[in-house]
Amino acid sequence: MHEEQTVTLYSVGDRVELIDDCPDDNEDLVIGICGTVCDEDIGGRDTWVPVCWDIAVTRGHDCNGKCEGGHGWNVPRSYIRLVSLADINDEDIADLAEIQTMLGIGGVCIGS
Repeated sequence: MHEEQTVTLYSVGDRVELIDDCPDDNEDLVIGICGTVCDEDIGGRDTWVPVCWDIAVTRGHDCNGKCEGGHGWNVPRSYIRLVSLADINDEDIADLAEIQTMLGIGGVCIGS
């Protein structure tokens, strides 16, 4: 019997964490690095996710003008996980607000 897998579709502005090292042989991207999804998925929404990483990366790009130059890198969907609000601290919230402003999307909304 083949088990059905759930595929997470990411949206622009989602915070993600890298869960596998060196996507596409980029040694700057290691487990635990975080970033923000900055454009629609590439490859029919089932292969690559464009991410604006919190750090500059070797051979990084600007995701076709969607993020700061040198911070963009497309990664396979299986290399990232969605970061929940519970995982974000006050410093991350300030960084997220700056990234959202740069991307021209909403603000940080905490609590109910």
